[in-house]
Amino acid sequence: MRCTYCLGLDIQKLIDYAEVEFSGWYVPKSSFYQHYPSIHELEKSADGGCDLCALMIYAFKNSRSDDHQYYARQDSDLLSAIKDWVETSSIRISIQASHIYVAKPLEEAQMLDLLQISAGEYRETSSDPDESSLQEPPTVFLQLLTPLDRPLKLGRYDIGRFKTDVDLGSDSNVAIAKNWIDTCSNHHQGCPSPDPTSFPTRVVDVGTIDDANCCLLTPKTGFISRYVALSHCWGGPIKNVLLKKTLSEFQTCIHWDDLEANFQDAVIITRNLGLRYLWIDSLCIIQDDLDDWAAESTKMADLYRNAFVTISAMSSPVSNHGIFQTPIEVENSTPAAVDICLSSNNQTTVSVAAFSQGDRSKVEDLRWLYLYSPLCMRGWCLQESVLSPRILHYGVSQIYWKCCRGFQSADGALPGNLFPENEFYPALSSVLYSDLARDGDSLTIVPLNKRMLMDEFYELVNQYTKRKLSYWADKLPAFSGLAQKMHTAIGGKYLAGIWSKDIRRGLSWQKEMSWARHASIYQAPSWSWATTNDLVNFDNPDSFEDEENLILVESDIQLVNENNPYGAVRSGYIVVRGLTMELWRSQGTISQIELESTADFGSAQWDEPMFEGEYHGLTMRHICEVVDADTGEQSCFVEGIEAGYRDLLEATVPGLEDIESKGYKVLLVSKTSPTEEDQREGGHCIILEREAEEENAYRRVGFLSLFPYPLTRFKGWKTETLKLI
Repeated sequence: MRCTYCLGLDIQKLIDYAEVEFSGWYVPKSSFYQHYPSIHELEKSADGGCDLCALMIYAFKNSRSDDHQYYARQDSDLLSAIKDWVETSSIRISIQASHIYVAKPLEEAQMLDLLQISAGEYRETSSDPDESSLQEPPTVFLQLLTPLDRPLKLGRYDIGRFKTDVDLGSDSNVAIAKNWIDTCSNHHQGCPSPDPTSFPTRVVDVGTIDDANCCLLTPKTGFISRYVALSHCWGGPIKNVLLKKTLSEFQTCIHWDDLEANFQDAVIITRNLGLRYLWIDSLCIIQDDLDDWAAESTKMADLYRNAFVTISAMSSPVSNHGIFQTPIEVENSTPAAVDICLSSNNQTTVSVAAFSQGDRSKVEDLRWLYLYSPLCMRGWCLQESVLSPRILHYGVSQIYWKCCRGFQSADGALPGNLFPENEFYPALSSVLYSDLARDGDSLTIVPLNKRMLMDEFYELVNQYTKRKLSYWADKLPAFSGLAQKMHTAIGGKYLAGIWSKDIRRGLSWQKEMSWARHASIYQAPSWSWATTNDLVNFDNPDSFEDEENLILVESDIQLVNENNPYGAVRSGYIVVRGLTMELWRSQGTISQIELESTADFGSAQWDEPMFEGEYHGLTMRHICEVVDADTGEQSCFVEGIEAGYRDLLEATVPGLEDIESKGYKVLLVSKTSPTEEDQREGGHCIILEREAEEENAYRRVGFLSLFPYPLTRFKGWKTETLKLI
């Protein structure tokens, strides 16, 4: 049964309205399909048996009101909130495209796959007549779906996404995965050859679909074959790993019941893809043999780079969780999907369905997985993802694909809003896969541009510092595969995370959040980003002066494993020559009001707090330069506390007045010239503290931005040669 309003609805009508008014993810103000005049009448129609009205009511009832705080308390469902608070709740229906970004025009939409249902009108939230602030009406979404074997098109638009099988190990998902792999392997110009140039030291021989167990294969030298690599989260102890004492046993048989759930599923996937060999770290590296671990860790880059395909267990937090997770169960109260026609002249139908739990915001997509999935929180897995030329991602509700040509998902989503941003590194890809080109093909995705390559390196470091490691001692080893593959193109020396060829930018890392506390157990020299387990980012060098303000004189890095120059370090130092100035960090008061406009030169970003309870806000402190009134000579910088903030500190930090001022040295890393975006001159510096136990040696303790600071003032700085440890 269907009401008159729903009988009159079709996709072409919604497209006609959208061609009059459309803005990505926004509710149209005037061009929409007018449904019932109130939410109460919509609910009455649903209770009376209209299946499409029932879907809309379900969506409102199962959406929380958090995003509509103007309408109700946050603990109520949206349907109740609308009934209680919305004065006019007329139902308006429009069409949307999930793949486009907010506020984008209809011209950018290639697929229309959402019904947007709003209750009421835009609401003015500001009482100020000079300010216009409109609040969207409460809105929910229904999805448009079509079978995989029956894609729909109306005019220039694809209509609806494909229905997916939530059983990730199903035959239909295997067929989708095989199609992606075949298309990439045989038809993608610009993607690396599927044939490896090297083979792992050991692999799991998964046998065939009919085999009960597996075994560990240690191939003879020169053996080459296609193999699969697994990228996964350990998430704690694994019940059966490769040890010295189990090596011989594993080579005979690895019993199925001894495999963790993730590994069992990875074996099934490998078999279903028609492949025989699978690399899993815990089963292919001898876990209690430091020499074997050291040797295999140096091969990690080539191992993932040469894999035919990498299985990415994105949503599995621990090894015993399983890649094929329990299919999502739809509540019995969820209305079944219904069909509506494409147009009055085209009786072909598309399915309209509620989202799982009724709320579109709870739906999985690959962009969300790249931001929040367990695998993407793990440090080791960044290089595994970047190095792998072909990746089969397993989420909770569907499978996804990534290769050099882009992303795909089982539901047929188009590139854009549902896929990750900035996950492709064209300069790095050209370096990684240059020797894996197919016959007659070129893998030079972009001409080698060292500046672009360095930009990608620093972006990768930033992404890497957002992730966690089970053992922070792996800070450099878990990034070593990427550094190893970039070294030939960059040149120079790799110095515990930074490049001698780009020393200025390498030293210019800054905290991204509150602090960049240095690890209590040694991981790297104080001047390397690897010294901290907090988030860091790097300055954009567009404004750097061409003049080399900092010169690398000498360097020495003592490695834990001499065979891996990109891995863990025991100690290290660099000797640099540059311009310096003294800095005093004081708890004294400096009033912004009393300063001349040119006296406040910027801000210091300390890696660690000076005292318990110190706030990291940069605006609460001021950097001033002390100048001789008679000669104009600069003597030092002083950092003091803003007067208003001092009152707050004294109330929360006992003994603040007893904290003594402390002296530091500031080392200029780069001068910056005016740009179109920022006309100020200035400089970037690192803040150094003298090492008590070693003469003329310093440790980094912070970063200093001097803006505005006339470049001519650097003439008053002192040139020194310093050892940084």
